Amino acid sequence: MPAKRKAAPASVGYSDSAGSASNKRSAKSEPASKAAKRSSSPSEETKPTNGTKKDFDHSRVEERVGIVQRDFYPAEMSNERCEQYNNDEIPRPIEVLEKTIADTKEERARIAVGDAVVHWFKRDLRTSDNKGLSLAARKAKEAGVPLVCVFVVSPQDYQAHFTGAPRVDFELRTLAVLKRDLAELDVPLLVETVEERGNVMPYLVDKCNEWGAKHLFCNMEYEVDELRREALLTKKCLDAGIDFTVVHDDVVVSPGALQTGQGKQYAVYSPWFRSWVAHVHKHPELLDEHPRPVKNPAGAREKFKDVFESGIPEAPESKRLDPETKKRLASLWPAGEHEARERLGNMFKPFKYEYTNIEWEYNDDQFSAWCSGHTGFPIVDAAMRQINHMGYMHNRCRMIVASFLSKDLLIDWRMGERYFMEHLVDGDFASNNGGWGFSASVGVDPQPYFRIFNPLLQSEKFDPDGEYIRKWLPELKDVKGKAIHDPYGRGAEDIAKKNGYPRPIVEHKACRERALARYKAGIGRETA
Repeated sequence: MPAKRKAAPASVGYSDSAGSASNKRSAKSEPASKAAKRSSSPSEETKPTNGTKKDFDHSRVEERVGIVQRDFYPAEMSNERCEQYNNDEIPRPIEVLEKTIADTKEERARIAVGDAVVHWFKRDLRTSDNKGLSLAARKAKEAGVPLVCVFVVSPQDYQAHFTGAPRVDFELRTLAVLKRDLAELDVPLLVETVEERGNVMPYLVDKCNEWGAKHLFCNMEYEVDELRREALLTKKCLDAGIDFTVVHDDVVVSPGALQTGQGKQYAVYSPWFRSWVAHVHKHPELLDEHPRPVKNPAGAREKFKDVFESGIPEAPESKRLDPETKKRLASLWPAGEHEARERLGNMFKPFKYEYTNIEWEYNDDQFSAWCSGHTGFPIVDAAMRQINHMGYMHNRCRMIVASFLSKDLLIDWRMGERYFMEHLVDGDFASNNGGWGFSASVGVDPQPYFRIFNPLLQSEKFDPDGEYIRKWLPELKDVKGKAIHDPYGRGAEDIAKKNGYPRPIVEHKACRERALARYKAGIGRETA
């Protein structure tokens, strides 16, 4: 059994770790596009030989290109420990939280309601169908005390999750709308910045004590650090005489509720989906909406005058947009749940750890071309120009550019994952990670590694007339017909060259063969 790795400092993380302590290094966070400039090929790093029994250590190159931040996360755990999680020999973070909730249930139930009830907003920035908020409001109404809400701006969590400036800006604008919506119900919302993520828990306990609140509610987040944080906070609140209640809200069916006949989690989508549908039919109440809060009792405005008069803090300095970009994104993405519902109405550690042995490239020039939309593959470039301009691209385009980066260019997919988080207005930590893991064929439920998108075929199938390409690539607006998909290969070279559009930086067929060979070699290499 390898020696346990030291965990990250308590002030910045809540992580579990195990393995060689020598893998623990520190790295400052910076945008992926900048970090790549300091990168080098994996061939320059110390690599294990076939059959090695040592932990496979990518940490040096991973940290240098900014994928792994030792400020927040411990070194990669050993394969043996991965197996222990997979075999249920040690509890997963969500199981630790659920056990903590169950073990403290009776003691928490004996806590009487205080002078207020608090709801802690996280990414649930809405008043409609919000389970945690609804339960907090009901508790407050039954006791005849005010409902008070709080949101913590955590710069270190933004950094740890690679949250981009567009997302932070959208979040703060949404909080301003939410504060106005709640004020109409005489419900105060306090939004404050807590610089160190390790201080978020004591901050919440202090606020409950300041307001005389004995009940704190929130909706569950399913990322590892957040689950561990909630388990710790349950105990810290109980020590302070506070009942901390965490509930499922993001999902219809809670994690772990569905299992195979052997008591395992599903590994194939179709049987899981059939089980999910059957479960929902058996429990139709899961689809019921939770009621919005009602108006606070008289006197709440006077009692919490300072909170009502407080504003929304500025974005952390490293997450601020320039005025022009801020104005453009505010126009493209109006904030608030009302706007989101209107838009909705107008539209219809790798689990497979053997994939950690794939030898990725860290080519600065090619990564920069991908980021800026200058690869010479029109459909890829159009999509990247769109995300850079408006912080968004269609899901089909996300799959195309992800496949191109990870398989045609063989660039470490986590560099693309980070770039998306830094630029997407709808960047979601779990969804983005899952999408990249799928496209790069390394995730929990990936597409087969031999499924490699052909950019030309994708372009012809999903943008047959080239309207999307012409919209985002003005250099090619005069290219006629099917040549728009491959100007240098279909007779439009003069137009493309004249307007400065680059030739393809790679040849797809050769890249496909290289990717297949690299994946096969990595998967076949012994990892433990």
